Amino acid sequence: LEGAATVNEALFLNSVEILSLAFLLTIERGYNPSVINNLAIPGNRADDHAEDPEVHVVHLDKPRRGPAARYSDENLTGAASTLISRAIRSSAQARATVAALGATTDSLILFRAGNAHQGRGSALFRTRLPQMQHPSKVWHERAAVLGDDGLPLRVTFQRLRLTEQVLNKTPRQNSATVSESLYRQPDP
Repeated sequence: LEGAATVNEALFLNSVEILSLAFLLTIERGYNPSVINNLAIPGNRADDHAEDPEVHVVHLDKPRRGPAARYSDENLTGAASTLISRAIRSSAQARATVAALGATTDSLILFRAGNAHQGRGSALFRTRLPQMQHPSKVWHERAAVLGDDGLPLRVTFQRLRLTEQVLNKTPRQNSATVSESLYRQPDP
């Protein structure tokens, strides 16, 4: 319970923690919020379950690609696989609680709603990223990320995706044309 104000905080991810996880998924894989909201716990792995590190097979849903290219799979190894494993473990208690309350979910994004009066039973848990205003404000207060000039740095999904595209110099979740024209070329 160290650092937790309530037992719920010790057992379940909150909106600020799920935002941190989503930021990490964006940094590591270039995922945008809509892709993150549709991530499910990988049902299969591309390893023999005996080796370390794990190799996860993640199914992606990108509706803007159109019907022919909407769905794809990625095999995640290394840091990306470790991140998925941590996400699964960190939401395991919430998943068990939701199941005990008579519902199930395979959503990778699973956290407890901040307001205990927002619902009962499994309705206390959310499977989509929270509206950004409050969690983002709290995240920035806690993280206290500073720019090179010493001023607070505003972290957004858009900025993280742009940075990921520029640093990797290869498209991750889009075509080479989109990566170049929308992400890498306009970046100073």
